[in-house]
Amino acid sequence: MAPAPPVSSAADDHSRLLAFLYRCPVGIIEALASGEILLINAYASQILMPLVRDGGLANLLDVLAPWTDEVRALLAASEGDRGVVCTSHQVRLHGLKDAEDRPMFLSFTIHKMENDRFMVSFFDVTERVAQEQAITEAIEIHAHQAGRIELASTILHDIGNAITGLGTIIGRLVNEPQWPEVAALSRMVQLFRANARAMSQALGAGKGEALVDYTEALLTTLDEREVQWRELAQRLSKSLYHVQEILTIQRQFTPDGMTVAAQALPLNDLVQDALTLTEGGLSKRGVRVQVSVPSGIPPISVDRTRMTQVLVNLLKNAEESFDEVGAAQEGKLIEIDAQAAAGGQVRLRICDNGAGFEPARAGELFERGTTRKPRGSGLGLYTSRSTLEAYGGTISITSPGPGRGATITIELPASVDQESQPCRTS
Repeated sequence: MAPAPPVSSAADDHSRLLAFLYRCPVGIIEALASGEILLINAYASQILMPLVRDGGLANLLDVLAPWTDEVRALLAASEGDRGVVCTSHQVRLHGLKDAEDRPMFLSFTIHKMENDRFMVSFFDVTERVAQEQAITEAIEIHAHQAGRIELASTILHDIGNAITGLGTIIGRLVNEPQWPEVAALSRMVQLFRANARAMSQALGAGKGEALVDYTEALLTTLDEREVQWRELAQRLSKSLYHVQEILTIQRQFTPDGMTVAAQALPLNDLVQDALTLTEGGLSKRGVRVQVSVPSGIPPISVDRTRMTQVLVNLLKNAEESFDEVGAAQEGKLIEIDAQAAAGGQVRLRICDNGAGFEPARAGELFERGTTRKPRGSGLGLYTSRSTLEAYGGTISITSPGPGRGATITIELPASVDQESQPCRTS
């Protein structure tokens, strides 16, 4: 019989709680309305010490006074006996910059307790603000470029390169795992709930419950911030896809004979880039993807942006085919495999078990303007075939019949060497 686990005493729980608060990766301060600091943890000291001019951390408002007066104004404007004063209030520290010469920002959440005491939490959001500003600036730059698109293949190609790269980054943001801060704070909330009575005994009547309320509000705020971040990434992804469709349409009017540089690229890298750009739609539809591209497959000589766009078009066609069979279908699957073929060719297949089509329709699907989508342009497969033929390749599509899926087969010449080669567009 296994021995019973040791029973922790209230003193042990209290010690562990205080140790957790002290090491918590969020700055926590208990202060009076005058700014006098009653309690401060290690993270808060770490952030505030570089701001102190006289070497002391006795008064929060005095420490922040040379850099910002916003926190003083928030405390002064608080009303009622207790409650949330602000959540995730972003404050810029004027005159201060981080190691990368960026303006410093702190995010404050303030909870008013009884007797004009305040629980103040904050953390450094300089990196996050810089990322948001960088994304906003990138969107503005690309919007400006898109508004001045000229009907010339070289300009469209340069913009396509930038959009594809930005799309890959945003695709990673869309599929970023849960913020670790949310998980850590959730565990802290659970701990506080379980020990609310012990905290009140240790910190004073009502303070345990107030701290529970405060941490729950902080967790809710952080959850909302994460949701907003993901919604922003989703909107950016949709906007970039729209720009890519516009570029695809514009390329149909480029003059014949324009040249686009090609380079030897690993097929698996191109497939992974395309999957990153389409992962959001695949995940939303519950489509599983299996990839088998052996490492020994020789590279192909193509332009990265155009070939990635071809694969994105084909993957989107495959994923959207499941819309026609309904969301209830189980076992939605797209299989991607590659192999070396005869005559120095590389063969890539994309198979799905989606809606399929009548076999006799296979040829007409590559005709310009043909589409089964309500909002489709009918240029996806047409443009894909034109691009592949420009690199000496072929594309075909087959289906056993409606409801039985479809298979797209691409063949391209393996790269003769690693040197960049020009490719004539049609």
